[in-house]
Amino acid sequence: MFCIYCGATVEEGMKACPNCGSEILVLEPPKKLTPEELVPEETIQIAVLNGEEQAENGRDIYSSAPHRFREEPEMEDISSGRQMELPADEYNIASSDNDPQNITYNDGYAYEEYAEYEEEEPKKKRVWPWVVAIVAAVLVLLGIGVAVFMWYISPAQKFNRAMEASDYTAITDILPKLDEEELREVQPTLNGLAAGMLSRYNNGELDHRTVNIFVGELAETYPGSKEMQAVKSELEALKASKDAFLAAVDAEKIGDKVEALRLLQLVVDSDTNYATAQEHIAAIHSEYKSEIIKEAQALAAEKDFEGAYALLQESGAVLGEDEEIAEVLASLGEAEKENYIVELLETAQKLANEKDFIGAVQVLQGSAQEDGRITERIESYKGQYREEFLTEAETYVRVGDYEEAILTLEGAKDFLGEDEQITEKIKEYKELLPAMLIDLPYTGGTDCSKVEAVTGTNGSTYANGLCFELHPASAETVATEYTPDGKYKRFSGTWVVGSETTNGFIGKIRIYLDDALQYELSSLTVNSSEREMNLLIDGAKEIRIEAEGAFTGEEEAGIIYLAGAVFRN
Repeated sequence: MFCIYCGATVEEGMKACPNCGSEILVLEPPKKLTPEELVPEETIQIAVLNGEEQAENGRDIYSSAPHRFREEPEMEDISSGRQMELPADEYNIASSDNDPQNITYNDGYAYEEYAEYEEEEPKKKRVWPWVVAIVAAVLVLLGIGVAVFMWYISPAQKFNRAMEASDYTAITDILPKLDEEELREVQPTLNGLAAGMLSRYNNGELDHRTVNIFVGELAETYPGSKEMQAVKSELEALKASKDAFLAAVDAEKIGDKVEALRLLQLVVDSDTNYATAQEHIAAIHSEYKSEIIKEAQALAAEKDFEGAYALLQESGAVLGEDEEIAEVLASLGEAEKENYIVELLETAQKLANEKDFIGAVQVLQGSAQEDGRITERIESYKGQYREEFLTEAETYVRVGDYEEAILTLEGAKDFLGEDEQITEKIKEYKELLPAMLIDLPYTGGTDCSKVEAVTGTNGSTYANGLCFELHPASAETVATEYTPDGKYKRFSGTWVVGSETTNGFIGKIRIYLDDALQYELSSLTVNSSEREMNLLIDGAKEIRIEAEGAFTGEEEAGIIYLAGAVFRN
């Protein structure tokens, strides 16, 4: 047995087609009627026995005959088999001398008459029941055929056939012809069909126009269906996604990788051509990343670190959080730091070459970078700066100008701070500073007068004098002692005879170092010129200065000044 809708084979007893799901209609063949069923119950079967017709059950064979045979009084008994003469308008009789004759009466019976049995009555045959049965059967079959045909051409069956053939145009044409009940019944099927068409469109099996028209028609037919509206929305998204994919491929061809990646991301987000888009994205990412890294490294090689940074950071908008880009950024930062430090050191070195150690150190200290080389270079420049000051101070020390040496070193402290070497040198130089005798306390003998300025017999003025006053009546010898404790190398000053000295005075000076006479100056008079003294006292701990005068009269006086008296190195 076969399905009349799709032609699939259907096993006996199944109520629905396993292929299309249509209901199986089993048509019963018309029942074949037996002759007994065709002849009315009233029909009397006639048996011919010994040439005589006898009615079954002893009844007259014409007891059930039409009324004409029963109502004509003048008709003779036809048991003899002879047919009485009837009017021509009621009976048509055809006969021959030798052949049986078919005698037809208007009573619905057929009679046979044989020449050889002229004495026997013709046999009747009933025809019209068969005709009625046949006509009835034909009408039944015709009705069934019409019903089947009407069922076949019904909208529901047309819809099923269109579904089987995937004839989307026919389906949309039939939908308006379905009633509400039929529409509700087919809605799940249409939901599945719409989803399937969406999938086929996504796989490239159907074009967008076909799917869009069909899904749009379904959405209008079922305006309240969330499934249909969802399919329609997804179809729009798929269309946009496919368009984006094609545009991305075009952008990729012309080398616009950023735009290609942007469009491909739209494809990925809509989950259309996801795998292919991901493959394109991976390939473009790799190529784009390689180009960006190469370009950034080229910029870094040209010391354009700012441009390299900007390029790599902009790539983040395309590549996202990329580990390799992050590594390049980190290495770029190290390269930039290294370049910065190298340039910083070069700049500082140029200043140091010009002996501008302060400027060199300030350049390095102004850097926010922490690097051992910067610290080392700062210390180096400070050391060179220190050496510069120490050397300069030494030049002053060599000429005994300790004051200037100390001032020089104090200037270094303004930059170097409390530098240990500078501090030690300043202390050392301070100890070696010239010690004016007028500033030092005497440690023995007489405290000689100390004056800031004295006038010699020549009329010249001298400063920082140590005055020895000699008088014949009070003191002919005056001595004073100092204790340099071996710190000084020289004892210097200028011996001047004071203007108050009388003409009869003759003076003499003696200097003892640790009780040993080291210096002697004699014959000092009013006519003596100033005498410079530069006595080597290296290592002497005690110094004793004695002034002795000789007078010619009691009223005479002798004034001797040691102007600028100082211990120095």
